[in-house]
Amino acid sequence: MPSDQDFSSIPVLDYTLTRDPASRSEFLDQLRDALINVGFLYLSNPPVSQDDIDLVIDYAPKLFTIPQEKKDRLLMRNSPHFLGYTKIGTEYTKGKADQREQYDFATLFECRWTPGAPEYLKLWGPAQVSTHRPCMIFPRSNRRRLSGITKRTSLVLKRLSCGTSRNARN
Repeated sequence: MPSDQDFSSIPVLDYTLTRDPASRSEFLDQLRDALINVGFLYLSNPPVSQDDIDLVIDYAPKLFTIPQEKKDRLLMRNSPHFLGYTKIGTEYTKGKADQREQYDFATLFECRWTPGAPEYLKLWGPAQVSTHRPCMIFPRSNRRRLSGITKRTSLVLKRLSCGTSRNARN
């Protein structure tokens, strides 16, 4: 695991280490290092069924075959929740247009924002979903996938917040 700002590989963390109290602190050390020193990681053995992973892998390429005018209906700018479609070249990194097309789905949350409430509550809300015929299986599989991830990752986040010191036990 890299321990400084330079790294030569993406950190790979095994989610199954969180299940056993004896290996949990090892996972937390790896997670802390990946988040602080690298900024991203790959999670192996995720808390999602292989069937749901396979459905997403099958579905995702279909999103990009949708006619452009249908993709444009899902543009991120149409969502107060910062979820949706992003065209190639519309986001920038270090002053240069990014050469990627993407969809952000993210959450199963209902929007809790009401007039007069803090604006940040708008960030939680439902994702925009395509009604294009080849893509209709995805909302069902994505809901299952997100539900499984949400339940399990909330525990990891709790452990991470408790694990900022080396003496964490949760």
